[in-house]
Amino acid sequence: MSMHAATEQLWRAAHRLRDEVHALRLQAVEDRPRNQPNKLVDDLGVAVETLAGWAEELVDGAARAVAARDLPALRRSLDTCTDGMDRLGTQLYAELVSTARIDEMGSLAREGRPELKAWVGVLKRALDEVNQSLWTVQSALTTCWRELADRAVPEPMPATAPPPADTTRRT
Repeated sequence: MSMHAATEQLWRAAHRLRDEVHALRLQAVEDRPRNQPNKLVDDLGVAVETLAGWAEELVDGAARAVAARDLPALRRSLDTCTDGMDRLGTQLYAELVSTARIDEMGSLAREGRPELKAWVGVLKRALDEVNQSLWTVQSALTTCWRELADRAVPEPMPATAPPPADTTRRT
């Protein structure tokens, strides 16, 4: 794969992730249940807002990677993407899809009105989509780093045959 193709793949994956995070934000923040104040609902909204900001930074880094004209600029752009993806992933797993958080969301759905139950279901599906998109970005980013490494490291020397084994018996 060419470096251009790899960075284009990263750019597309980052955009898809950003779109999935925006859909999650729409559900978590804009369409949240308003007539029943709840700390968990508020906490989820704050976590998703943070996720949205990091998704934007990731897209910006991917755009810089596509536009990079030399290896140092490309490395810096991929570094930015890696940092953004790490922060986004940490936020996603710590604040939104951890076992404890999913359990809290399940309890909220069981104890709340039907509207709340539906909201939690939609949120969980949106989180699954974000999670899948994050893995796609990770894969695209790994491909970019491999392509960069291939260009930064000269081809290895061909291996020489080992010397023949000494078959003489020593006494």
